[in-house]
Amino acid sequence: MGEKTKYLLNGSEIIVVEQLQTGFLVKDIWIGYDDEEMEGEPYVVERIFDSPPTQKYDETILKLKAEIDDLRIQRIEIEKHTQKVGEQEKERLTKYQQYEQLKQLNDFLDGKITHYAVVESWTACIIPFEDALGEYRGEGQKLLTLFGKSDGNLCWGLNEYSDGSGCWRTVIPCTSYNQAIKELQKYVDAEAQNKPADHIIQLAKTYNLVLSDEYVARWNTLQRKGLEKQKTECQQKTHTIQERLDNLT
Repeated sequence: MGEKTKYLLNGSEIIVVEQLQTGFLVKDIWIGYDDEEMEGEPYVVERIFDSPPTQKYDETILKLKAEIDDLRIQRIEIEKHTQKVGEQEKERLTKYQQYEQLKQLNDFLDGKITHYAVVESWTACIIPFEDALGEYRGEGQKLLTLFGKSDGNLCWGLNEYSDGSGCWRTVIPCTSYNQAIKELQKYVDAEAQNKPADHIIQLAKTYNLVLSDEYVARWNTLQRKGLEKQKTECQQKTHTIQERLDNLT
């Protein structure tokens, strides 16, 4: 390579053939397969260097490294933010999963509600969704509202009108008739712990719900006592009336 070995701006080794007025006539050199030094065809360049001009490339590399470091920092911050959002979302979903009513909200928005199970302390029944219309003809669907209760629980209320100006009934939106039956069965099971009531007996008969024999027996006992009391009262009234009739003769 000798004294004529120089370098181009890109760091390539070349041989200077001749210095021209406007540049240099040079040849590329490289090592062949058998480690033999080879030369290329001559061509003209404007500038040559005694040593590889690495400063400019070093500056570019440093700049790229700084950009890489900055992007790495940005990536870490994004990952931290994503993790934080994910944890918040997980916490939010955990809270949402505590409330079955929020799943019913999704079902309503998806158009999956087919029936309402009415569940109140004094009455219960099933209303087909298409029959849940306002009291006035052409008024449209009754207003369904999700209420937050003072104890932190949620419940659905179905108004008798579409604008919410009437009375509310506590309901459970259901995606099928069978689901509505299951909700009524839950209602009956809960009410079965209380004093037997005629509307629970009638509800079980209407929708073929399950009532324990013990509940039915308690209800029959109360009915029998009530009827016997009425019988006694009627006998007393009959006796009094008979006495008054006898006094008239």
